[in-house]
Parts: sequence; structure tokens; C-alpha cells
Amino acid sequence: MASGNAVARTRATRRRRLPNVPGGRMSQYFVAVSDDEKAMLVAMANIRGVTVPRLLLESTMASADDSSVAVTKAERDGIQDQLYGLMRQISGIATNLNQMAHHVNATGEFSTGLSQMAARAMVSLDELSAVVEVLK
Repeated sequence: MASGNAVARTRATRRRRLPNVPGGRMSQYFVAVSDDEKAMLVAMANIRGVTVPRLLLESTMASADDSSVAVTKAERDGIQDQLYGLMRQISGIATNLNQMAHHVNATGEFSTGLSQMAARAMVSLDELSAVVEVLK
């Protein structure tokens, strides 16, 4: 009997639908989705324990909240492209720095290119940090 009460309390305290608002929600939007998109939306809503309309509304409205940023697929793809580009750039710079350090260790000659390469690496790392901040 106690487990039945716990289940009843859990269902009562965890609401799948959006809370009511004074005056109700008078506007409606209808979104057409494919069967695959519907399956994805239903799965995502079930994982979060909410209805599909609530999932759509909250994920869209999250972008208006400073503490949470919703990112569209197109934006995510653009960010991903930026990250890959920065990773390639940093990888190339690291390779060059390694080669220059090897040269310095072998010959004892310090090249001005080494400090320029380090400066480029710092700029790339700053760019990478800026992109990562967008994702937070």
C-alpha cells in the first residue's frame, strides 16, 4: 500500500503538462512533422517526463532565458564547424611548435618564429574558448 501512495504522490507532484496560466493560453500553433520526427519528439519528451507541446515550448523559450540557451541544428552545425576548424588550426600550430622546440633543443638556436607561433596558438585558444562559452 505504501508503494501505491508513493506512486500517487510522484505523479501528483511531477506534472507532465505546463502549469496553468491566468486567462489560459489562447494562441495555438500547429506543426507538421514526419513520422521519424514525431518518434524523436515523443522519445525526447518521454525522457524528460513532459508532453511534446511542453517540450517544444520550453526548448524554444529557453533561448529567451539568460541562464539557458537553446541552439538550433543549423547553429549547432555552425558551431561544430568552427570547433573542427579551430582544432585543425591548433593541431597544426602544436605540430609546428613541437618541430621548432626540437630544433631549439638540437641546435640551441632560438627562432623568433617560435614566439610568433606561440602567439598564434594563444589567439586560436582564445577563439576556441569563445566558442565553448557559447555552448555553456
